[in-house]
Amino acid sequence: RMVSSRTLTPVQPIKLGTYVVKGMWLGKVQDCYDNVTVRLSDGSVCEFLDAEIQNVCPDGYDPDQHEDDAFGECPYYPGVLVSFSQATLKQADWLKGNRSANVSLGPSRREGRVIAVEPGSASVKWLAAGGGAGLDTERPEEYVA
Repeated sequence: RMVSSRTLTPVQPIKLGTYVVKGMWLGKVQDCYDNVTVRLSDGSVCEFLDAEIQNVCPDGYDPDQHEDDAFGECPYYPGVLVSFSQATLKQADWLKGNRSANVSLGPSRREGRVIAVEPGSASVKWLAAGGGAGLDTERPEEYVA
């Protein structure tokens, strides 16, 4: 069924393979990480910067099964249940709630729901530079935060 593109919001504005522009340079994203904001069951909210799938794991994710499909490329989206260890939770940025109570619950895995996903850092292969009089055409850094 056709829907108006104006009613759609991208889950990930930057993902693996996305073409990007920085200044006059065109590049292709080679690797990228998301900043994932999670609400815990007690209402606390924390953010995992540059979340890695093995540390902040979406419910049902199996790396052997989803490595090359859409779920593997877009594992985080609002509403998905994620689990993480106490050690990973200790590294999170705390936005709301009681950090000490949540990280001192013991060694078991914790769960929460993703409430926001934003681009984190990315590794970009710069492909070409546009030209023009007086324009800065120095190649940008490969790692972009």
